[in-house]
Amino acid sequence: AGAPGGRIVSEYWHPGAAYSFASIDLDGDGSPELLVGGVNNPGQGVGRPFLAAFDLPFPDPDPGIIGVLSEPAGQERAYLLFPNHEVAELSHVITQAVRIYPEGSSIVALVEGTPPGSWVEYRFDRSLNLQSVRPSDAFIREHLSLANSGVLDHPIEDCRLDRVLRFRTAPNGNSLPAE
Repeated sequence: AGAPGGRIVSEYWHPGAAYSFASIDLDGDGSPELLVGGVNNPGQGVGRPFLAAFDLPFPDPDPGIIGVLSEPAGQERAYLLFPNHEVAELSHVITQAVRIYPEGSSIVALVEGTPPGSWVEYRFDRSLNLQSVRPSDAFIREHLSLANSGVLDHPIEDCRLDRVLRFRTAPNGNSLPAE
């Protein structure tokens, strides 16, 4: 994060890539928090989509420390990992949180994958507690097609799309146990 005059205020290193950013006041204190979405995918594997929340502004680092901070300013307020769905895993496609936006009193995160137009909408309250999950029609059609062809052995209701994991800091998404 930068400061006026180009001074580095804080660094954040993430195991993956960030694609979506939103500045939203989560706690109603009049100051926005930073929401970041993307994919957590260190090493082998497709990783998992993520949503992270940070307090803003990042505090000034200790002026005696240069480089990576031992307790990084701007450390996550919350870090959510979304489940990978079978459609993405079968096609080895990386799914990612690509859109984050407020809608009324909710925060919406869209996780996109395969085929085109396939996404899962996750709706959270302002404390980032999951309220609802809604797959797109394209996602439902693809799952049904794979189930009808025998590739998948369960209905979409058994996908556990609501299994969003919450962490204090970013974990290695590829080292978590299989769901």
